[in-house]
Amino acid sequence: RGREDVLALLRQLHADGLTIVTITHFMTEAAQADRVIVLDHGRIALDGPPQEIFSRDQATLQALALDLPPAAALNHLLRPHFPTLPTGLLTVDDLAAALDATVPQPQRPKVSSAPPVTWREGPLHIEVNELGHVYLQGTPLERRALIGIDLEVVAGAAHGLLGATGSGKSTLMQHLNGLYRPQEGLVRVAGYNLRYADTDVREVRRRVGLAFQQPELQIFEQYVGDEIAYGPRLQDLERAALRERVRWAMSLVGLEFEAFKDRLTFTLSGGERRKVALAAVLALRPEILLLDEPTAGLDPASRADLLTRLQALRESGMTLAISSHQMEDLALLTEKLTILSEGAVAMTGPTREVFAQGEVLRRHGLALPTISTLVALLRSRGWALPPTLITPAEFMAALGLT
Repeated sequence: RGREDVLALLRQLHADGLTIVTITHFMTEAAQADRVIVLDHGRIALDGPPQEIFSRDQATLQALALDLPPAAALNHLLRPHFPTLPTGLLTVDDLAAALDATVPQPQRPKVSSAPPVTWREGPLHIEVNELGHVYLQGTPLERRALIGIDLEVVAGAAHGLLGATGSGKSTLMQHLNGLYRPQEGLVRVAGYNLRYADTDVREVRRRVGLAFQQPELQIFEQYVGDEIAYGPRLQDLERAALRERVRWAMSLVGLEFEAFKDRLTFTLSGGERRKVALAAVLALRPEILLLDEPTAGLDPASRADLLTRLQALRESGMTLAISSHQMEDLALLTEKLTILSEGAVAMTGPTREVFAQGEVLRRHGLALPTISTLVALLRSRGWALPPTLITPAEFMAALGLT
């Protein structure tokens, strides 16, 4: 909602005659412009209206660290099967209308089976009961940030937190590795009860890694290698073992060891800083990884690379808790979701079932993944699609396409 409010304001200013230049990593935002200029290593690589820019083949865009808007990418997937489908469709609304007009009734799904709703069972790695938190308690500026929060995450599972800005996601995250102690309720993480004053918080933070939303707040060393080595060095690793631990952590996030270990941290781009901050957390080999907006500020290529690496961590058995405004990221990575609204839990459930509740999400200022939006639009036009589809592969399978 916050991003859409800003975009609506820009559209109004533009309608009033103001010239606007924006910089964005969101392809859906670039698609709304009159003109798109793509920069590559200080030179203009592409320049034209969005329909022209995004009609290029995906390999060209990926070579420039870009991608298609999600609706345009799906349009590309569908056109080989439906050649009369128009090109240059950049929005979900346009794609839904074009599919409804183009795909004949016999080629539409009659009764599509819904993907199974599955999630991991087992012992709890994170348990939160009736958690409450008040900022500046007892002062005139007192503000309640969390109200009776309940959360359960099974060991080895991936759980997503979503909610509008100010809903309490970051405050909850910072309770999960002991940066905040519970004022009310219980927080038990990796077997440690954080309500007890004698709990070894340093050991909790070694086992529960937190990557902040703004990685520049987390980086304090002069050189990249020293930043990533800081935590393991406190574990008294020998020099050779420390070097290998740093190399391993850097490889997990896609940073080439020799190229980056001696880089000054203040010379890094925003995306590189995010990778360094994540590598510094991973270097401790945590059991639980807490990620606050992990792909914010990344270009499409870096985002796709990081998502692939997070999928690998999830499949390796690491427990993940991810707070994000990126619905596609949560659809790809998580098994369950919890929606926070004004400091309280509004809904918890399997990811695909939560994303099937479009009205609930919109009521709390949230968007849907592109596929969920498309499915809802087509269902409103009479298409027999299950409401719980959340990925392009699932959508294609529901249409009987491979």
